[in-house]
Amino acid sequence: MTRAVILDGRDIGAAQRATAGVLLRLLADADTDVETWAVLETLARRGVAVPRSELVGTIARQVPAQPSSVERTVDDAEVAGHVRVLTPVGGAPAGVSLELTTAGARRYRDLRSVIDHATDQLFAAIPRSELRAAQRVLAEVTLRAESWLLERTRAATPVAP
Repeated sequence: MTRAVILDGRDIGAAQRATAGVLLRLLADADTDVETWAVLETLARRGVAVPRSELVGTIARQVPAQPSSVERTVDDAEVAGHVRVLTPVGGAPAGVSLELTTAGARRYRDLRSVIDHATDQLFAAIPRSELRAAQRVLAEVTLRAESWLLERTRAATPVAP
């Protein structure tokens, strides 16, 4: 007998697409693109200077976007005064790091506030216990899916002689 599925990837995908749509609208209303938001958020969450190459790679995978596009976004954030470039002693380009400026931190807080308000509205009236349960379920599904993919990848990878 086949077990009836109550929740599956379509449900999760629909929720993800809908909430991503809300985020995109909020960012558009604030004249900010996703890549710029990702730069601000990543630097704000880290709270310390981040090597430029690491920041670009992280955002290119998250968004997803081409690294060259993220590089332009970082340059634009610097021109806008939201990001400061820190060059190490000796000026080695590979060692360049980035951090938020005061204006960048303010921009991040303003955007974060609008996003948090919308998030509160989306999750209003859902009991915290249900939200915690949903979080645990999604974390477990994510772990299982990643494990499943890893097993298939290992099985498909030929062993070198």
